[in-house]
Formats: sequence, structure tokens, C-alpha cells
Amino acid sequence: MAGPASRSSTTSTQPAQRHLDLIAASARGNEDKLRSVLREGVPWDSSKDHAALRRALQKASARDNLTIVRLLLEYGADVEARSDDELPALFRAAQGGQTAVMWELLAHDPDLEGRNRDGQTPLFVASAKGFKEAVEMLLQKGARIDAKDRDGRTPLLAVAADRSTMSIWTSGAQETVQLLIYNGADVEARDSIGRTPLLWAATNGHYDLAKILLDNGADVSATNNRGRTALHLVVGSSDETHRQATMKLLLEHQADPRAISDGGWTPLHNAAQRGLTSAVQLLLSADSHVNATLSNGMTPLHWAAFNGFEDVVEAILTRDDVDLGIKDGFGRAPWLCAAEKGHYDLMDVLSPVRNCNKIPQPMQDACKALEATIVEFKQSGEKQRVFKHSVYDLLYGWDHKNDRPKIPAYTANGGLSTDFRWIHLPANNINWIETFLTKWFMESGYQDLETYKALTKCFEQEHRGALPHANFMRPFCHRIPHASSHLPDDPNMLISPPPLARSSSGLSERSVNMGVPGGDGKVVLFMPYLHYETDDGRQKMMDAVKMITTTDQTISASNSPNQKLLQAYLREKPPIHPRRTLDQFFYHGIDTSVRDRDQVVYRYCEKHGHERKIFMVDQLWLWIIGKDLIVSCFPGRWEQQRRDPLNVLDGIIEEMNAKTRAPIRSVYDLAILITSRCSGMFSRHRSDDQKYQFLDMFEASVGRVTEELTQLFHRFEDASAQSQQWLRPKRRHKIRKASNEVDSFDPLLDIRSETSLLTEVRDIRDELNILTMILNSQIFTLGDFRGCLIDELSGNGSSSRRVANVVNEIRKRTVEQERRLKLHKRDIDAMDQQADRLYKSLTDLLDLKQKHSNALEARFASEQALAAAREGQTIMVFTIVTIIFQPMSFITSYFGIDMDSWSNGLSHGFVASWTFGVGLAISVLFILMAFTVVDITKAVETFYSFTKHRVSSGNKNHEQSGEYSSREPQPSYEAVRSTETIVASYDDGLDDSAGTRKLDRQQSKASGVSAALTRTWTGASERVRYNVGIDLEKGKTRESTQ
Repeated sequence: MAGPASRSSTTSTQPAQRHLDLIAASARGNEDKLRSVLREGVPWDSSKDHAALRRALQKASARDNLTIVRLLLEYGADVEARSDDELPALFRAAQGGQTAVMWELLAHDPDLEGRNRDGQTPLFVASAKGFKEAVEMLLQKGARIDAKDRDGRTPLLAVAADRSTMSIWTSGAQETVQLLIYNGADVEARDSIGRTPLLWAATNGHYDLAKILLDNGADVSATNNRGRTALHLVVGSSDETHRQATMKLLLEHQADPRAISDGGWTPLHNAAQRGLTSAVQLLLSADSHVNATLSNGMTPLHWAAFNGFEDVVEAILTRDDVDLGIKDGFGRAPWLCAAEKGHYDLMDVLSPVRNCNKIPQPMQDACKALEATIVEFKQSGEKQRVFKHSVYDLLYGWDHKNDRPKIPAYTANGGLSTDFRWIHLPANNINWIETFLTKWFMESGYQDLETYKALTKCFEQEHRGALPHANFMRPFCHRIPHASSHLPDDPNMLISPPPLARSSSGLSERSVNMGVPGGDGKVVLFMPYLHYETDDGRQKMMDAVKMITTTDQTISASNSPNQKLLQAYLREKPPIHPRRTLDQFFYHGIDTSVRDRDQVVYRYCEKHGHERKIFMVDQLWLWIIGKDLIVSCFPGRWEQQRRDPLNVLDGIIEEMNAKTRAPIRSVYDLAILITSRCSGMFSRHRSDDQKYQFLDMFEASVGRVTEELTQLFHRFEDASAQSQQWLRPKRRHKIRKASNEVDSFDPLLDIRSETSLLTEVRDIRDELNILTMILNSQIFTLGDFRGCLIDELSGNGSSSRRVANVVNEIRKRTVEQERRLKLHKRDIDAMDQQADRLYKSLTDLLDLKQKHSNALEARFASEQALAAAREGQTIMVFTIVTIIFQPMSFITSYFGIDMDSWSNGLSHGFVASWTFGVGLAISVLFILMAFTVVDITKAVETFYSFTKHRVSSGNKNHEQSGEYSSREPQPSYEAVRSTETIVASYDDGLDDSAGTRKLDRQQSKASGVSAALTRTWTGASERVRYNVGIDLEKGKTRESTQ
């Protein structure tokens, strides 16, 4: 049994071994071995034999051995692939560039579109390898030049996407590309990710391929699925050798350097992010948008600073139009991005002081035209020193000789023996204060970055609107505690700190030695306060705002500093906050031009011949930065006068030097003084100058309205008494003679004075409510301010007794400040209550006039009704007399006719009997008819209706004549329907509250028709009455349902 089994096994394995030998000999190119295997006795006709021959041909096609290929083809080798793990012989030959083998295979009519697993045809691989002859051969045989693989790429796209193309460019790839294009390859074909051949050439940095494509009309502005152009992609190319040349080539063919892809990316963003200095320079020279922002707000300068590419930053700064103030979505300027990553050298390069030449010229002019005030305080008892410098010198001034700022941000860098300073900026301009805080942070050695970010975060309290006066800071007070450590994140800073680094405590040495209570925390305050402006100044300011916001006209150099300020910053982001009127403060969403000139103060000044003034609501911005610096911002009046008694800044400086108060010893004392001066603005005027007694103007206006209201009541009383006399019949004739009747009632009917006063009272109350709102904001904000100061002093670590004394003093002064505000609020509340009583009294007066006019109208109506009744009676008498004598006159005229029958003469008795008898009878008849004409009309209408229905019923009965026994009679539905109609009409009349005459008429109709209907039913059979009754019941049911 073992022998036969063994032979069977050997027989089954022999073909498999033969197949393996066949494939191996073909792969090695061993022609002798191949021929030996093919000459074996068993013929090559089984399916396995065919598969072995096919695989052997595929192996041989990859080698340049034409003899073996021909030999296999002679034995019937299949040129196609029959399974997924096979590649067609033609594909293998094209992959190796075996043109002779390809010619032999093409003679056996193979499938030119046979594909590999990636969906590529022989033309793909031949093109990618740069086999020009193979490509040409396939194209001649009809290979599809627009075939696409699984990625949607054509042969030309496959060549562009293959990075190895550059290495074989000079050995056939260039001619292959040109051949494909010559034979109609689409240079704008796109793959699945939207890339064209040019986009792939740019991605790979393939200069020569890009040039050929551009010369053949490739679209340089084509984008992929993410909106990236060739210029975007070449910047990200890994081929640094050809990147610059390819960028120049694209730009020469009008590539857009400002093109934007998804997320707002421009080619300059890509170059700056990667630190490609040469690419950045090339794009900048091509007018790329240097201030373009991404969806997160970052500019190319942000990315360069964030990644620490100093060369790129300096290249970008060569552009004059670069904006260093742009902030990203996290509120970071470019220098702040560098600070977060510890790139301190870049922070100096990006500082506003070093780049003052980048500021637009209008801003420079405005900063140079306005002055900042700097006051230095000393503990030694010396008088404060007050300096005036331009805002430009304060923010951007640089001493090139000593290589330092002209005006340092704090005492430690100034080389002065001052304990603390007060710096005041003359406008509510966020741009200025941000620049100053940046300067302070940089001069401090870039320490405590989080504190700086917390300071700038307070600007989130800004309210922004469509109108200029809708931009303001919400009332706010916040304390930023001192950080426990000032150590920078970068360890290198511990070895070589910046040259302007301050001491670890952040205080001047003198302040530490003197032991001034307080810490190094920061306090921020925003508070509204009341001030004033002349109407001329307000109008000039409004005209300037309107001109700037509605036109592009530039203000000339001869204009005032305030006009230059608005011109430079009103349309910036964030914009400057202009001064607001009282109505603009409350109604910040509408135009208040008309309301502004209707203020109580304006009307009072106009009435008394004073210079016309209006209430303004200004803003106090205050920063306490440690123990040695306090910064404030509030505006001055338009064209501020030198000797203005209500000048806030001069008032503060004057009060600092007053002998009647304790000297200013700390920034906290000064802060309380500044807030006290602003919140108590109208308590600081000279008592003998009534032109600035603004609250007294309200009291005077309320008093005047009260007096006018009293006069109106007296006039109403007099007019009411006069009307009462007029209504007396005995005196009416005398009053008519003494005066005109219409003039007597004018005071009772004319309400113009009352409505005018009512409008004025409402305006007074409206403005008083706004004043109350401002005072409430001040009380609330100053309460928080007191808490912040106490917390700051209590946490400084000083001796408890000294701190307690200072805290008690601050609490005492702030409580007094709050008490004064509440006193003002109480006075305003009292005026508001008085105005409310006036308003109610005016409405009562109007109500009395209305009621009095109603009473007069009712009295006149009753008298007119009586007069009409009397006139009616008179007419009736004349009518009756006419009726009586008219028939008599006719009869006597008749008897007066000369007729033959009267020839015998008429006796007096005969004539009298006819004249008086018949005449009176006729008269009585017509008089009765006159009094009963309504009843007569009703009777006639009833009779007419009854006759009409009777005739109609008779006609119906005549048509339906016959014996009732022979067929069942039909009831008269017309009568029923008429009854329903009349009843419905009667009901409608009741529902509509019709007049008595109409109701009576309808009742008469209903009665007449009902009687006719009853008589009609009497002559019908019981069956007819039964049916008609059922129908009537159904009709009633329907009507009740409806």
C-alpha cells in the first residue's frame, strides 16, 4: 500500500515544482533552464500551467530579456493579470522602461489600462520614471492620458507629485512632461485634495517643472481644497535650494502675495511662522499685506515674535505701514507674544519707544500738541514739583545721547530722589494708557508679566457702540494683588537680567527706607463724574466729531489740539472716548443733538443772560501702580480757559498745596484727593459766583415752575368763577355786554401753558434721575475703592499700629467723601419729589379743566335742548293754526266763486255751517293723523305684509289641489320659511339694539304673518300639520345649535 501512495504523491507535486522552476528561471533570465522546463513531457494546457506561464511572463517583462518573453508567449503565456496580487506584464515592462519587451507585448494586444493596487496604469509608472520612449509608445497605442488613479491623479499629476522626479529631471523626466502636455494632458487637473500639477510642483519646490507648467498656461492662482495657492505651498516646501527661485518664478507670473487661505493665512504668515527671512523679504518686496490677521487675530509679526525669529521681526519692521498695536484674539500685541516665550531681546526691538517712527503722522501730531502733567512728591516736606511735557515725549521720547527714555515710567530709572509721582494724561485714550503701561513693564525688566496682563485686562470694561459717545468705561474698581515672586520664566534672566531691571520689591530705595505703608499691588478705578461745557464748545466738539466720522477730510495743522486728537484716534480701535453730555451718558444709543440744547442748565443760563452751559459727564481713569506711581486720565474742556474755576487738574494741584489740609504723603492720599475732587466737582466752586451753581439752577427751575403752576391755578379759579356768573340767567346779559363771550372761556379751554410746564417738569425729572444714577455709580465705585485701599494697606507686612492708623485715616476720609455724595443725592431726591408733586398737580389741573369743560358742555347742551323744545312747541302752534285755517280758507274761497248755482244767494248760516263744520272736521282729522303718523305707517305695512303672504299661500294651495286621500299632501314650506326669516330678522334687531320703531315694525310683521300661517294650517290635514310641525322643530333646533 505504501508504494502506490508514494507514487501518487510524487505525481501531484511534480507540476508545482515545475511551475516554480519556470517562474524562477524567468525571473533570473536563465534561458537554458527555462527551455528545459518548457520541454518537459507534460503539455502546458492546464489552468495551473497557464497561471505559471502568466506569472513567469510578468517576471520576465521586468527584465530586458526579449528572448524569454517571446518564448513564454509562444507557449501561450497570458499578457493580462488575473488576480489582485498580480501586475500585468505590460505594467512590469513600463515600470522598468523595457521598450523592446513592451513592443513585443503590445503585439499581443494587451489591456493598456491595466492597473495596480493604486489604480495606476502603465502610462503612470512610465511617466513617473521619465521613460520618454515608453510613454510615447503607450500614447501611440492609445493609452488614456486622462486616466486617474485612486487619489484622482492623472499621469501628469503623478509626475508632479513624485519628489524623485527632480533627481531624474535631466535624464528624461523633462521630455516626458513636455510629451504629456503636447499630447493633451490637462495642466489644471485636480486630485482628491484639490491640487493641480503646479501646486504639487510648488509643494516639492520643483522649479523646472513649475516653469514648464506656467509656460503652458497653468493657473498661478489655483488653490487646493484649503484655499492655498502655489505661493502658499512653496513657502512650506522642504527644498530650501529651489524655494526662493520658485517663489520668484511664481511672483513673476503674477502670483498674488496677498492671497488668503482657510483661517486667513497668507504666504507671509507661513514664511514668518517658519522663520524664513529671505522668503519674508521677498514677499514684503512684492507688497504682501504686512498687517493681515488670521482668524485668531495673529499677524505675521505675532508669529515671528512668538517663535523668536529676530531676523524676521527686523525684516517686517522695515515696512513703514506695519502696525505694532494689533492684538490677537487673546489680547496680545506682538511684543507680548515674545514676552510670553521669554524672547526679551525681541521685546526691546518691538517696544513702542523704539518704533515711534511707525506711529501714523496724525497720532504724532496729536501727541505733540497735547501736554501731560507730571508731579513729583517728596517726603522731606519740599513742595511738589510740577512738570509739563508733551504726551509724545512721555510715551515715545528717547534720549539717544544717554540711550534711555526721556521720561522714565518710574523713579528708579529716573535717577531722581522722589518718593512717588503722579502722571496725568489729558484724555480718555486707551491707546495712550496701554502704551504707557507697556513702557512701564519694559522698564521694570519685564517682571511680573501676569500683573501687566491683569492691568490691561481691565480694559474689557469698555462699552463700545456705533456712535462715538457710546464708547465709555463701565464704573469699575479692582485690586490686583502683588505677586509673590518676580522671578522670570527664563533661567538665563537670573544670570544676565536686562539693564533696566528694578529691585525685587519694585520700589524706589527711598520709599523702602522711609517705610511708607502699602504694598506693591495695583488698583484700577473707572468712575463717571459731572462737569460742564459751554454750548459753543459743545457745538465745536460735535462738529468735529461729525466731520471726522462722516467724511475723510483731514484737519489742517492750524486746528486746535482737541481737533487733532479726535482726528487721530476717533476712528482707531480702540477709539478715544469723547466727552459726553448728560443725555449722551444716559441715551448712548441715539443721537441727542436736540436734547442737548434742552437741558435745564441751558434754559436757565439763556433765561438769565449767562453764557450758555450744559452738563457734561466725564470719566476718571485711575491706576495706582505700587507705592511710587499713580496715573490718571480725564479730559479737559474744549479750548480750556486759563482761569477756569472748575478746572479739575488745576484744582487738584491747588488743593495739594493748600495750607488748610495735611500734606500728601502717599499715592493713596493723592488718589483720595483726585476722586474727591472729581466726585465733588460742584462743591468746589467759588460761593459768590452764581454762574457755576448748577444744582441751584435746578432748584430755581423747580421753584419757577411751582410759581407758574400757582398762577395757573389762580387763573383757572378766576375763569371758573366768571363762567359761573355767566351761567346765571339774570347776569348773563350784563356779562355779554361787558366782555366777549368767547374770551371769557379761553382760560378754561386753553391748555398750552399747562402742557408746556408739564414737558418742562418731565425734562427736569429726567435729568434729576440721570444725576441720581451718576451719584449712585460714584457711591458704589468709591465704596469698592475704599475696600481695595484697605486690603492693599493691610497686606503689606508693615507694623500693625502704623497700618491701623493709615487705614483708619483712609476710612475716615472715604466715609466723609461718601457722606457728601449722599448729601447731594438727598438734595436731588428732594427736588425730584417736588418735581413729582408738580407733575401730579399739573395733571390734576388738566383734569379739572377737562371736568369743568364737560360740565359747561352739559349745561350748554341742556339749555340748547330746552330752547329747541320751546322752538318746537312754537312751531307746533303755528302748524296747528295753519291746519285749522287752511280748510276754512279753501271753503270760503270756494263759496266766493261766481257760479250760477249761487244766483239765489247763500245764507250766513249755510256758509258758516260748512266753513266751520267741515273745516274743523278736516282740521281735526289731519291733526290726529299728524300725532298718529307712526301708528298709521305701522298699520299700512302690516296690512301690506299680510296681503302679500295670503296671496302667496293661495297660489301654492291652488297648484297642489287634489284629493288628500289619493296622495299625501305637501306642506307649504314658503310660509314656514317666511316666518323663520321674520323671526330671525326680529332677533337680529334685538341683538343689534335697533330703535324702537324698527322693533315694533318687525313685531307687527311677525304677528300678521303668524296669523296668516295659522289660517293656512287650519285647512290642511293632520298629516300636513304633523310634518310641518316636525320641520319647524328641526329648524328651531338648527337655530339653537347655531
